[in-house]
Amino acid sequence: MKELVRQGKNIVCPHELLKRTDSELIKLIEAEHYTLILDEVMDVISDIDMSPDDIRLLLNSKDDTGNPTISVNRKFCLRSVRYSKLVM
Repeated sequence: MKELVRQGKNIVCPHELLKRTDSELIKLIEAEHYTLILDEVMDVISDIDMSPDDIRLLLNSKDDTGNPTISVNRKFCLRSVRYSKLVM
């Protein structure tokens, strides 16, 4: 798929393949000014099993300045998210 993007080709692919994109492919798509057209809604958030201890750890996390924060692994191209109130 990366080679097709480099060549500027029009690409049709299933959602499962699109979900497997890595940061290199995302950069290529942006550099080539591609427009993504989705014919149906993609699941962008998936459930994960977390223990009560993991949830407590997340809810009590603070950044270097003491502000509440939840950090997400950078390999998923997400950044720290600040929250003011979390309702469970």
